[in-house]
Amino acid sequence: MQLRLLENRVPEAAESEAGFRYFAAVVIKVEQLEWLYLAAQGHRRAQFDWAADGVVTSCWLVP
Repeated sequence: MQLRLLENRVPEAAESEAGFRYFAAVVIKVEQLEWLYLAAQGHRRAQFDWAADGVVTSCWLVP
């Protein structure tokens, strides 16, 4: 099968099926996240933690 651009058109069934084997579902569970905001006036950094019961705690790391 020759590759054709999908610009401005819906792919045909055969084109969709050919790439189907390259897709997978990815399931993630976030337990901790660090957030960073860079600014000339001062950087900010925070940490967020998710407990098993769904409770979220957070704290500033910088400033």
